[in-house]
Amino acid sequence: ASQSRYDRKLTNLELINEFIHKRSAHVTQNTLYGYLQTRIGGNYIKAFKDENYLKSINISRWNIFVVSVQDISFYIFSYLYKNQNYQKFEEAKKIYHKILLSEKENGLSDDIYDNAVEEFDRRFKEINWATFCNSNPFDKSSQALIYWSPIADELKNLDKEIVVNSMINKWNNVCRDFEKLIQKID
Repeated sequence: ASQSRYDRKLTNLELINEFIHKRSAHVTQNTLYGYLQTRIGGNYIKAFKDENYLKSINISRWNIFVVSVQDISFYIFSYLYKNQNYQKFEEAKKIYHKILLSEKENGLSDDIYDNAVEEFDRRFKEINWATFCNSNPFDKSSQALIYWSPIADELKNLDKEIVVNSMINKWNNVCRDFEKLIQKID
């Protein structure tokens, strides 16, 4: 029997790339759409028929996704450094660029792509690989969820703690999965 993508051992960078890509998309979509559904309630389906609102949801989704990929990439390479003394940090950059480039054909705009790469490079230069995985590694993507969600600001202020905690809980599950699946990486 073949293993599903969720329980396949992570034995190389290609599998780590796939893990980062799929899990970032999953966390982004679950948290954004879950938040929207909770806030919009019974009008949730109707909201998805409004073209302008749909555009704002897409902008939100892409902006949250690119930060999610950053956070999980930095988490994984920090974890690998801390636990395996893996020091090929440029591989994190290659994976990030590869994932974003592949998403351009799915609608990731040049603006969001360019801003995301610039932000990734800035964070990459500043990161402390030894401590990142243990120092609130998903703060930026959780903040992006609140910032980019197409919800009124006064409601976001009321929801912030719950929404951030919801996303961090989803990331904690991803981290547990990763720690169970990761093997020695050369």
